[in-house]
Amino acid sequence: MIDSPLQQNNENFNTIPTGDKTPRSLFLTLILFSLILVAPSGLIWIISNYPSDHLLENTSFATAHPSLSKITIYCAVFLCGIFFIHAYAQRMLFAGSIFEALHYFNRRFFILITLPFVALLVSPAIESKRPNLAIFCAFAIAALTTTYTYMNLHQKIRPRRVIPISPQTGFIFTCLSTIGFALLLNHFATLNTKGLRFPSFDLAIYHNIIWHTFHGSFLGTTLMKGGTHMSAHFDPFLVTLIPFYAIRSDVFSLITVQSFWISLTAIPLYLLNLKILKSPSLATILALTFLLQPALHGIGMYEFHSLAFISPILPLLILLQERKRFSLFFVFLLLSLTIREDIALIVIGTAVYCWDVHKQRLLGVLAIILSLGYLLIVKLFFMPDPNLLMTGTNAYNYASRFSGMIPTSSGGALTFLTSLLTNTEFVIAHAFENDKCLYLFLMFVPTLTTPFFVGRRLVLLIYPLLFILLATSTGHYSVHKQYSAIILPYIWILVPFGIITICTSTRINLSTASRENIKRALVTGICICSLGITARFGMFVPNTSFKSPLWTPVHFLSTDTQVQLIQNYTSLTELITKIPPTATVEATRFALPFLANRPYLQSLRFLESEYLLFRKSEVRGSLLERYNTMRANKTLSLIGSFDDWFLFKNNNGPGPHAKEAIAVTNQ
Repeated sequence: MIDSPLQQNNENFNTIPTGDKTPRSLFLTLILFSLILVAPSGLIWIISNYPSDHLLENTSFATAHPSLSKITIYCAVFLCGIFFIHAYAQRMLFAGSIFEALHYFNRRFFILITLPFVALLVSPAIESKRPNLAIFCAFAIAALTTTYTYMNLHQKIRPRRVIPISPQTGFIFTCLSTIGFALLLNHFATLNTKGLRFPSFDLAIYHNIIWHTFHGSFLGTTLMKGGTHMSAHFDPFLVTLIPFYAIRSDVFSLITVQSFWISLTAIPLYLLNLKILKSPSLATILALTFLLQPALHGIGMYEFHSLAFISPILPLLILLQERKRFSLFFVFLLLSLTIREDIALIVIGTAVYCWDVHKQRLLGVLAIILSLGYLLIVKLFFMPDPNLLMTGTNAYNYASRFSGMIPTSSGGALTFLTSLLTNTEFVIAHAFENDKCLYLFLMFVPTLTTPFFVGRRLVLLIYPLLFILLATSTGHYSVHKQYSAIILPYIWILVPFGIITICTSTRINLSTASRENIKRALVTGICICSLGITARFGMFVPNTSFKSPLWTPVHFLSTDTQVQLIQNYTSLTELITKIPPTATVEATRFALPFLANRPYLQSLRFLESEYLLFRKSEVRGSLLERYNTMRANKTLSLIGSFDDWFLFKNNNGPGPHAKEAIAVTNQ
């Protein structure tokens, strides 16, 4: 009896199981065969109609439908021709092996089913018009690719010789890639800063804090209540940035440090992946895939914030636990607590992880006591309001950011806790609003939901999820702001554990080799899904979704627009050079970050400062009335201007409060 060519040709591929030849198996095989035949038509149709959006808006779809039908028929006929030519060449048509040929064809061309999803994913503006659909398409492509990869590895249809890399090579490659990513992120963030793309005062406030700390006023600032940042947060970690600021005392040094610091998160993730997955190549791929996440891009592109600096420390804490380096664990735990006072609540998850997962009961309890004790001391002895959400008048009220959970204006953490425990229906509805679900999709879908298979290790996500999902402030659940720094590292910490849990599950009766193939297929799928998500929602490819955080990033704009923005920045800096370094200044939001390296700076109020720098379009309401009054009284002298920007000297300044602030700083 003559063997079929599939059995004879062991050089290109090994024996491929064809499955049983029952009617049900034949029916499923024909269905899959039909899907493969028609799948390419979706991609071709979208490309032929680009940049129309029939599938997104359902406009003129009736007139486009005939062309779709024709393309589908052409694709089916073309692929059928390939199938019959291949089957004839392999002598299957007349040897009773048509069923085997169908199986082989399906496995070989299974990847073509992804093409309609690729077509949808590349549709114009799908990320803003139908973001959930875009995420689903990326997930579908990844799921199908994962299946195809496993089929190739398991059935050995197209074997490849994998060149193993050493752990040292993987580490070096991860470090070099991290540096490259940091340089690119720093470049984009610098462009944004020069393009005046900052919607809040954070960049100006932190620049002013570091300048005052550098000159001896610990966490001092003239831009916040009480002349100190402690009225909002207690973050002595900022002192570690002083050496970098001493090298270059401007706002761009802060952006550079932040860009490189958050990029370093990939390195402890690589080491953790290596320990769990036992594969340098897979560990490297996962670590670099982390750098593709839109939330990481948002952290780096959002001005500057102390919370962003927790990002690399969280995976380092877990890595030290996995390596049983508990003394170093406590050193970095103390370092993390200095980043911000509420980090104590975040790292409690790592303490419980130590207590429950590693069965280090005593060390876990000590870590919890240390964290809560630090928070208590800071609240009682350093910050002006001991309440957790600071509801007093001498500090910044953070209860408003959770107003959905705190219905009364005077409520605080206790009211929040009461709502959480007694109003379950509202809490669930509030936590899973549309925008929050979209945020969760963007965070978890790139991982193929592997973190949900880790069992007790999910304790790491409890506080970050409560903090984000129960917030009313939209910034908490935006991938374009800094708050993702408290959950994104934890998610990617759990990814290798999720992969290992799936591969070693006793519910799957597979050989050791097959489990290794599942591991490789999952990592491939995670990488593919992350590429799709970052292409539509990240900073690398121009899209309509990624913001920084309210405007389109400067590097997405045309070259002419970028040149104009840089020229405006240059003109603004020329105006700033006309202000003496020790003068008192008031300015509008977009000028504040570049003026923060001075003893007295205030947002524009037309009160007592010697110099006033503002953009006329930002002066409205009572500010406009004061401006007109001062102009009528000839109190203001024009120093310089360009476009909508004006620099005036106040002939009556500086006032007593400004002089007092300068005197305190000089002491």
